[in-house]
Amino acid sequence: MSKKTTAFYRGNTEVSVEFTAEQVSSDGAVVLLDKLERKHKLVSRISAHIPDQRDPAKVTHSVEKLLRQRVFTLMQGYEDCNDVQQLKNDPLFADILGGQMASQPTLSRFENSVDKRALFELCFSDRLSNHSYWANFNRLLISCLAYELFILLRQAIGKTAVKAAHTWQISTIRTRLLKVGATIHKTKRRICYRLSKSFVHQRLFTELIGQ
Repeated sequence: MSKKTTAFYRGNTEVSVEFTAEQVSSDGAVVLLDKLERKHKLVSRISAHIPDQRDPAKVTHSVEKLLRQRVFTLMQGYEDCNDVQQLKNDPLFADILGGQMASQPTLSRFENSVDKRALFELCFSDRLSNHSYWANFNRLLISCLAYELFILLRQAIGKTAVKAAHTWQISTIRTRLLKVGATIHKTKRRICYRLSKSFVHQRLFTELIGQ
């Protein structure tokens, strides 16, 4: 959509809006989440215990990629699988996930396909055998992974010199740190995430990404 829309007039000056800028993501800090996961390998270790019953010849997205997508999008504030419809053209998520995002049907099948035995091995719990219960338990597991990564991020924030951020709760971390406009520039040898020059918490972000 590139049609210009007049928003209002400021005196004799027209103020308009149009969607013609280059691909700008509102989730620039997803690169910080990627680094956090690469350092602690929390999602990677959990995904290694989830069996993949799919036909390898028909698999496009690995279990680890599906889990990373759900955890990272949840941390960025996208709680529902349907949100991928709005994120499918996001250049930052595409880079972090190594290609096109998994669709909503694929994510839903993933959440409903993890069997009871796998969850038992992960959580040491075997109280119910109802399929819907285990599907919901799997979603709870994804939420727990996101929460654990948030805890690791809070610990990292606590090591920075930005003391005002040491008491931030999860909701504050998301709105003040994770939601930042950014673009991405790629060459054969380099990938550069270009965050907004007006981002308020540049010092904090710089310290975190350098840890």
